[in-house]
Amino acid sequence: MYEKALQIALQITPGMSINSIVEITDLYIESSWEEVFHAKYDELTAVYQRMGNLAYGTYLSYLMGPIFGRLHECCYQFPGTFTLDDSQEWGSSTYRNRMYWRLIRFIDKPIGGLIVELFQNHTKLSLPTRPRAHMSDAIDLQGVVKRAQSIHNARNRRFTEDLYFHPKPKDSSKTDC
Repeated sequence: MYEKALQIALQITPGMSINSIVEITDLYIESSWEEVFHAKYDELTAVYQRMGNLAYGTYLSYLMGPIFGRLHECCYQFPGTFTLDDSQEWGSSTYRNRMYWRLIRFIDKPIGGLIVELFQNHTKLSLPTRPRAHMSDAIDLQGVVKRAQSIHNARNRRFTEDLYFHPKPKDSSKTDC
């Protein structure tokens, strides 16, 4: 189970840039997010029934465990764990996105931030779309938070433009010459 995803996680090596780590993390997420959710569904359902949306944090721990394990093996440090204190959320109760972040260090030198965006439904246990990994080259918490907000704002702007921007059809009788 998860063999392909685990092979992707093993591509993380000591001394990589934050960009490379995030690219590998996003490939890992893409290849494993559904499998992890389905494999842990009964347990996540029990957590959801007892504790509500905290089940998504449990899911994120299962999903990201191999990545954080590999980072640790390769001498990266990332103080703490993903918690609600290190996140922001936006959206409706049926399509909420929450971004969690961690500052990453290599041999005590900050290299940037890993941001994981988790889309969740707060009316039932489901993931409307796959989680995504993003990077921040900021080496301080405020910079990483600012990057998470800019990712959200860019997505929100594109969504609003798609909903409300309808260009006029080009008048075929006019030429651009």
